[in-house]
Amino acid sequence: MADPVTPCLQATLDKILGAIEDTKTTLQGDIGQVSVEVSLLRADHQKLADRVQEAETVLAELLPVQQELKSPVLNAGRRTQKAVIAETM
Repeated sequence: MADPVTPCLQATLDKILGAIEDTKTTLQGDIGQVSVEVSLLRADHQKLADRVQEAETVLAELLPVQQELKSPVLNAGRRTQKAVIAETM
C-alpha cells in the first residue's frame, strides 16, 4: 500500500526545488548585470583618474606663473599703473 502523504510531499518538494532553481537563475542574471556595471564603473574611475592627472599637470605648470605674478616687482608695476590710471581720470 502506497503512502498517500508521499505524493503530496513530493509535489511540495518539487515546487520548492523549482523555486530554488528560479531564484538561482535570477541571481545569476543579477550577478552578471552587477559585473557589467562594475566594469563600467572601473572604466569611469580610470577616466576620472586620468583627468585628475591632467589637472595636476596643468596646476604644476601654472604654479610658477602664479608665483611670478605675485612677485613684488610686478605688484609695484601694477600699483604704479593703477596710480597713473587714477591720476588720468
